Amino acid sequence: MNILVLEASTTSAKAMVYNDKDGVVGIITTPYPEDIKWKGTVDTDKVVEAVLEAGKEASRDKIIDAVSICGTWLSLVICDKDMIPQTPTYSWTYMGAIDTIKEIRKNEEFSLEMYKRTGCIPHSIYSAYRLYHLIKKEKLDVSKSNILGQGSYLFYKLTGERVETACMMSGGGWINMKTLDYDEKTLSMVGITRDQLGRLENYKNHYPLNIESAEIMGIQSGIPVIPAHPDGALNQTGAIALEKGIMTISVGTSGALRYTNDSVSLTDDYSTWCYLSPDNKFIKGAAISGATNCIDWFKNKVANNNYSFQELENEIRFLESNPTFLPFLFGERSPGWNDDRQGGFYSITEETTLGDLYYSILEGILFNIRQSYSALTEMSGKPEAIKVSGGILNSKVWTQMLADILQQEIRCSDIDQASLLGGAILAHKSLGENETVITNFILSKETPIYPNPDMKEYYNERYNKYIYLYNLNK
Repeated sequence: MNILVLEASTTSAKAMVYNDKDGVVGIITTPYPEDIKWKGTVDTDKVVEAVLEAGKEASRDKIIDAVSICGTWLSLVICDKDMIPQTPTYSWTYMGAIDTIKEIRKNEEFSLEMYKRTGCIPHSIYSAYRLYHLIKKEKLDVSKSNILGQGSYLFYKLTGERVETACMMSGGGWINMKTLDYDEKTLSMVGITRDQLGRLENYKNHYPLNIESAEIMGIQSGIPVIPAHPDGALNQTGAIALEKGIMTISVGTSGALRYTNDSVSLTDDYSTWCYLSPDNKFIKGAAISGATNCIDWFKNKVANNNYSFQELENEIRFLESNPTFLPFLFGERSPGWNDDRQGGFYSITEETTLGDLYYSILEGILFNIRQSYSALTEMSGKPEAIKVSGGILNSKVWTQMLADILQQEIRCSDIDQASLLGGAILAHKSLGENETVITNFILSKETPIYPNPDMKEYYNERYNKYIYLYNLNK
């Protein structure tokens, strides 16, 4: 059986074909064109076109038996009653709602209540609060609109069905963690009704692929399509990390740490969040806004695209005098959730080289991850295993730095698209197929990276300096 997994990520269209005999037999990743992106938004229909084109390329000359969809937890698009987009898709990088949500968070009692109800602190990255801003401050009339994310819009285009999953909506601040249904207080705050959101279903439900989308991709119409699930939850699924004691760390455009639990687990300082898994288990976690987006900024804006990533990496020096970098070019999520926090280099001297600056960016990103790791482990204890995915795996140096900074063994997959594999697993479950083969395939691709104990003191000293500067610049 060939499963086609389609993903509308924050920055690119992805498609993968998986079958139990040969594993991954086709994978395509295509960055979105620059002309469809603008200030934290993307053209909703152009993204669909890009994803379907990726699906066409990945499935060329293959008979596809089912389609699974991956989206993002944090996207938002507003459509009219005929499901024509009224707005572009707002991603988590949209900064326009920051001041509005800061006003909400001044009410600490309300913020704590919403955090305990939904697992999400009031914050501009969450689609519920982003929509609140668009309605209350931008005066957008959504009284006759349908509200959804890019992934569920893709599902609608493929099937004609307006369906959401509680797993997806929990990462937007919409789901009550006790009832596992839409949170009535959130709906009231935003000013919409539940029928403006998609009906809640799960991966066990699937719908036939329509003729139009099938013809675009060159595959058979009528095959089952599994509703959209978020990349973060599918990353957890694809890493075989839905059991207690297993942590995943994903370092891509942004970064996230996730831990699966059987119950809601939240802190009083908002440093962590709690969403739902596809099986309605609870994924507690923490997220950082600055990861490879900071690296891309440095390569493009500071190094003026004159150096490749490998050339920059070759210039790295592990020096106690290296600058410290606070990776908040795109604001802060965990642990402080400070939208206005800014990034920067500290302790630059005339001896500082381009390679030293590059090193400090890699380190600063991982120190922000270590902050989140400390918050999670303080609440739940050290994990039995840590599984790593994302763009970090393209660099052996950076991967080793992560193991050394945490002083923990990490397991890295030779397959860098865990979320797509998670989509394939959900397709197997939805269709009643045995998932053991794909699970064994994924586990066979893992390689352990061990920490170097000789680096422990070096990184502890530098981390203490990072924390000092972090607290100094609140």
